[in-house]
Amino acid sequence: MATARDQGARRGDFCNAVPGELVCTPQVCGRDAEDPDAEGACGCGRSWLGFSSGCHTTTAEVAELDLTREQYVSLLADAHRAEGLVDNAEWTTRAADELLDVAAGYDVGAVVGWRLGVVDQRA
Repeated sequence: MATARDQGARRGDFCNAVPGELVCTPQVCGRDAEDPDAEGACGCGRSWLGFSSGCHTTTAEVAELDLTREQYVSLLADAHRAEGLVDNAEWTTRAADELLDVAAGYDVGAVVGWRLGVVDQRA
């Protein structure tokens, strides 16, 4: 979930997402795909995307929530539709499972960052 914890520990940190909202990996624009720190880069290549707000954050916190896998997949599908992505159940399910697998690799409360497909623990 989006968090402001550990914000400022890295140059260029930002949290425009709503703290506590679920996050996913964003679609990365061409500019950020080359270098998410370059002049004029928007930051989508080094941040999580908030499910509800559609805003980005460079930090997310691993949390244990009272959601079933099916509920999580449904929420991610809603977020994808809100972002204008193709409604593809197979792709959404695979993306949800990948996110759940990533989260399972960290302790609850861990703060993680994302950069061009690589997740790293920050705090």
